[in-house]
Amino acid sequence: MSFAIESRLRDLLTTADRQLESKSYDAAIDTYRTALSCGPTDEQRADIEARLEAASQARDAARGTATLLRDARSHQSGGRFREAFLAVSGALRCEPGNLAALGLLADLLQAHPELAMPETPAPPSSGELVNTITEQTAAPAAQPVPAQAPATVKRPSPPPGAAFRTIEPPAFHLLEDDPNALERPRPKEYIPEPPLSILDPVPRQEAPQRALLRPLLFVLLIALPILVMTVRNSRVTHRPSPLPVDQQERSYEVGDGVSAPIVVTRVEPQYTQEALDARIEGAVQLYVRVAADGAPQVLGVLHGLDPKLDRNATEAVGQWRFQPGMKDGVPVTVLTKVEVTFRLP
Repeated sequence: MSFAIESRLRDLLTTADRQLESKSYDAAIDTYRTALSCGPTDEQRADIEARLEAASQARDAARGTATLLRDARSHQSGGRFREAFLAVSGALRCEPGNLAALGLLADLLQAHPELAMPETPAPPSSGELVNTITEQTAAPAAQPVPAQAPATVKRPSPPPGAAFRTIEPPAFHLLEDDPNALERPRPKEYIPEPPLSILDPVPRQEAPQRALLRPLLFVLLIALPILVMTVRNSRVTHRPSPLPVDQQERSYEVGDGVSAPIVVTRVEPQYTQEALDARIEGAVQLYVRVAADGAPQVLGVLHGLDPKLDRNATEAVGQWRFQPGMKDGVPVTVLTKVEVTFRLP
């Protein structure tokens, strides 16, 4: 093997080992495969294949851990804590040193310590099971018990010297036996007031509240129409004049003579620690309104990736600046779609 091939092979293995240490499993696998294509010796090929197999197993374990952690968080948010505990335990079996799984397990056990208790008793060992079967086989069969006449139940006699007293039932009597208990105060009879009559020469006296209420109602009936007319005239007098048509803001879609806005200043979104641990990648598509001065306004998420990543993408796009869309040579407000991509380092 030439010195150049030997040096390249050494560099590839060093790079792949570093990628494997940084948990970039796909990149490490590709680098190991590139090293295999450089024509190593049989001993070197066996070593590279062993490293490639270890990288593949680590990648599968990381993917399984990410899936189980996602299921555990879903169970925890849904209140299914036993399922979340089992999912976290499976993630730790796949990747024992995962910090996210250890933190989630600690939170679950702190909030619900009963999850660490076993649900069912441990099964008997093989030796105990063999001893039990042997004892059951060696024990003689139980003889049938002949039927006997039912015996008379005898109450036990009190021990000598014990003091007993008879419990007397509480005294009671029926209500029918006590005529005073059946008497109830009768309600007063309601005598309706006779209606007014023309033939009645003596008018009834009106309550003082009614006497005060009538003048108040009369004043209110007179003042209410005047108040309504005053308010209506004031609205007509102080009504603001409408804006000119050219000053009214209108939103356009891209096309039919309307050009799309162009990004001038871009702010990259931030990755969350949970997304890094779960190895989440992809694009978030936002529906954005770009004003005539180039200021964006995020109206909604068309295609989301993760709730926290969606929020970071929305905050980042809100800080962008655009060259506004044009219509007939004039800047206008344009509705467009913006895509923010998240890629792992």
